[in-house]
Amino acid sequence: MQCSNFQRKISDYIGKRLSESDMTGFLAHASSCPDCRRMFEEEERLTGLLTSLPLAPLPPGLESRILASLPHRTRHMAISPPLWWTTASRSFRAAAVVVLMVGLTLGALLGRGLHRASPASDVNAAAYYGLDQFSEAPDGTLTAAYLSLVTPDAADGR
Repeated sequence: MQCSNFQRKISDYIGKRLSESDMTGFLAHASSCPDCRRMFEEEERLTGLLTSLPLAPLPPGLESRILASLPHRTRHMAISPPLWWTTASRSFRAAAVVVLMVGLTLGALLGRGLHRASPASDVNAAAYYGLDQFSEAPDGTLTAAYLSLVTPDAADGR
């Protein structure tokens, strides 16, 4: 594990949010790197001090002032359907529901395989996705940044 990665995971370790494999790598790096171990021990000590401090009491009347400033609403506000829905005939509403269900079903069926369609590793991703017209974008432009995000081989210069 690199020091920068270790430093990002210190609070996750203290909060017990690391996976077993991350925890093993974290502890191995802490035992082998004195600088990171020192940073970790200081962060752990600081967290212990902060959690041991008593909570400050709320100023008197704060809760009632906050509640008084909120707009008055009933607890169970009914959500009424739009006017066009209530004035439409029963057959029109049934047809609208059928069209909605057919549309959702077709969208789900047609979109099922879209997330799996990706170029083979030997194919230029910019050309595959039709982004080859942007391949000559100067470094530092928004277009170059976008290409670096959507094409895994943009960093290789392909």
